[in-house]
Amino acid sequence: MKHKFRVSFIDWDPFTPHRLLNVCQKHITVQVWSLNPELDKEEAKKEGKEITILEGEDKYYVANVRGHKGFITCAMWSKFDKDCILTCSDD
Repeated sequence: MKHKFRVSFIDWDPFTPHRLLNVCQKHITVQVWSLNPELDKEEAKKEGKEITILEGEDKYYVANVRGHKGFITCAMWSKFDKDCILTCSDD
């Protein structure tokens, strides 16, 4: 995992413990990463979804979450909804 800026915050997914998100200093996105991408593929197949890793992409990268215009200061997985991330920003 390479970052242009210093990582200022991380949080582990309470529903999928091998996944985490991070906030980088001076970033307007939250990045989601998997420590076990093969397990993510298996879980997606069970749900009828397909995950494709493009050539040249980091296999541990899952997604960028966008929505703020200012730098994100904090982000956390919801403890109640597995598809929800809560974010704070200076915008």
